[in-house]
Amino acid sequence: MVSPNTQWEVGTPPHEYFCTQCQDENGFLVASSTGQSVWRQCSCVERKRIARLYKSSSISAAMQSVGFDDYLTQDRPRCVSQAKSMAYYFASHFSDLRGKRKNSMAIVGELGSGKTTILHAVSNSLIKQGILVHYFPWVSGTNELRGAFARGNSDKAYELVERLASAEVLFIDDLLQGRAEPTEYQKDLLYDVVNERYSHHRPLLISSNLTFEQINKVNEVIGSRIYEMCADFTTVMRLEADEQDMDLNFRLLNAKTWEGN
Repeated sequence: MVSPNTQWEVGTPPHEYFCTQCQDENGFLVASSTGQSVWRQCSCVERKRIARLYKSSSISAAMQSVGFDDYLTQDRPRCVSQAKSMAYYFASHFSDLRGKRKNSMAIVGELGSGKTTILHAVSNSLIKQGILVHYFPWVSGTNELRGAFARGNSDKAYELVERLASAEVLFIDDLLQGRAEPTEYQKDLLYDVVNERYSHHRPLLISSNLTFEQINKVNEVIGSRIYEMCADFTTVMRLEADEQDMDLNFRLLNAKTWEGN
């Protein structure tokens, strides 16, 4: 192996390694208890694998560090604790759940209640388990697809649609938001993606301000299939009758926390 401190010819920059420990050999020789040299895989192999998954996920760098501890539950409505407990269980038991019909999760309801945050925590947990999660923000994602078709770049558009249909896990954020009424194109896209994933038992993560009753009004087939896939892992973010004086808005809570500091 070449030392990272090797001096190169004048004008040639020194080689920069991703990992200075193994110098990008993915491992190194260590002495065993018997005195023989054995090959040990470097920890950078796992870091590289996770980096590749994130590169394919479309999850922003800012959200890649979100974990379950970032979703605050103290002195908050019961649905917040329920969503966190459900999400943690789902991520922890995903290897057992992924092949089942009810292998998906949905958090729906109140705007600003932290649905995206907790589902990013799930996504990051799954990626660290070696599972590819593809993140698809509904409004900007469908606009990007429509724009690609309009510009005649159908190959790129079809490639993205295929990725939505075939990714190990698909996280659709803010499903059916952005317009008072989804376009026929959006309805057709959602039907094709959900139907393909439903047919092959490919999990979904769904956040939406709409309830399942409202999703059904857009398209009953779409709504019923999403609900069937998420039936065991759904939380509706709303205040109960005895919680009307509590704050469900996660964004405002974070803002108040920062102001207090």
